[in-house]
Amino acid sequence: MDFLQQQGIRVEVVPGITSASGIAAEFGIPLTHRGVATSVRFLTGHSRNGGTDPLFVAENATDPDTTLVVYMGLSTLPSLAPKLMKHGLPPNTPVVAVERGTTPQQRMVFATLQDLVDEVHSEDLVSPTLLIIGKVVALSPFWVESSKQYALANENSHKTEAKR
Repeated sequence: MDFLQQQGIRVEVVPGITSASGIAAEFGIPLTHRGVATSVRFLTGHSRNGGTDPLFVAENATDPDTTLVVYMGLSTLPSLAPKLMKHGLPPNTPVVAVERGTTPQQRMVFATLQDLVDEVHSEDLVSPTLLIIGKVVALSPFWVESSKQYALANENSHKTEAKR
C-alpha cells in the first residue's frame, strides 16, 4: 500500500479476513481451542531477501500448545519441518497444507509433520500454499483418514516412553 500511495495511486482498503482464518474455517479447524491450543502464531515462509531457510524463528515456534500458520511456506517446507522437529515439535503433530485455499482450485494434504514433505511432494502442491501446524488440525472432520495414523503414532510413542 505504501508503494502505491507513494506513486500517487489511490488505495482503498476493503475489510476481509486473512486466508488463515478462511482456510481454517473451510476445513473446520479452530486456530485456538480450549485444552488443545492456547494461541496461534502467524509466520512467513519467506524472508525479505529470499533464501532457503528464512524461518529462523522456528526454534522459538515449537510450543505444542500453539497453532502455527505459515504463509508462503511451500518452498521452505523441506527445511522447516525438520527444524520444527529438531527444536521439539513432535513428529506426529497434525498438519494441513492448502494450495489456493478457499478457491475452486483448492487442494489440500493432511499429514503428520514427519510425513508432510513427502505427502506434499507426492500430491505436487504448488504455490500459493498455506500451512496450518498443530494439534487443532486433528479436530477437522477432514482429518478422519489421517487420524488413524496419528492415533497409532501416539499409541506407539506412549508405549516407547512406558518402556523407558
